[in-house]
Amino acid sequence: MFRACTVAVTALFAVLAIVLLTTDDAQALDVDLEPINFTMTPEYPITGEGLEIRFEVVNNGLEPAENVKIIVWNSTSECDAGDECMPIFESTEAVIVGTEDNQTEKNIVVEFICNPDGPDGCGGTGDRVITVSIDYDDDIAETNEDNNKIVHEFTIYSQPLANLKNLPGDFSIIVTPENAAVGDTVDILALFENAGRDDCSDFYIQFRYIFDGSTTIIENAQMRFIVGQGESAQYNISWVPEDVGEYTIWFSSF
Repeated sequence: MFRACTVAVTALFAVLAIVLLTTDDAQALDVDLEPINFTMTPEYPITGEGLEIRFEVVNNGLEPAENVKIIVWNSTSECDAGDECMPIFESTEAVIVGTEDNQTEKNIVVEFICNPDGPDGCGGTGDRVITVSIDYDDDIAETNEDNNKIVHEFTIYSQPLANLKNLPGDFSIIVTPENAAVGDTVDILALFENAGRDDCSDFYIQFRYIFDGSTTIIENAQMRFIVGQGESAQYNISWVPEDVGEYTIWFSSF
């Protein structure tokens, strides 16, 4: 009886040791999967167009990640595992190497076209959300579980629209002279572009300043000229500051 009891206890400790060793090995993996560099073309789609979607998946950890599940959902809100969202792309990568690997190309590039037709398509009109999720079932133990998603919100329009925006860079608005005195005439030059897919005309630009926590409209200027697709334009006004202090100048279209 004593010998049988001893064997049973020994076997129990052996099982516990194996379980603990296995668990420690899983937690020791230095893996950190992250989707990056998401792009969607066209940026402002219209009904009936396919969407060209591209992104990369990188492993920021030191060790390789195996059997990495990648899924992309299209819905009206952000999706997660267990939601009844329709996937528009699914794949499993056998290995995504870590930073200790000497391979030059470490990122996995995903490219596909989501056509507008079918239940797994990207058709319709209105606000939509593309959700990219890596290891969505949490099969892989990672050092960071909070960077496995990209959520991209966009709108599908019924017809092409213009899209006025500031010119890229730091010079979308130029104030001359830069350091004006009270009573000086200040020239405010606004630079903008039409990044949309239709011409734009007969719109307004509102110039305003913020001073001492309050916002004041300087002028609502009507633009009667046409800004074509891909074209840039400019408009300037004059303004005379009345108080000493720091002003912030803004402009917007409507």
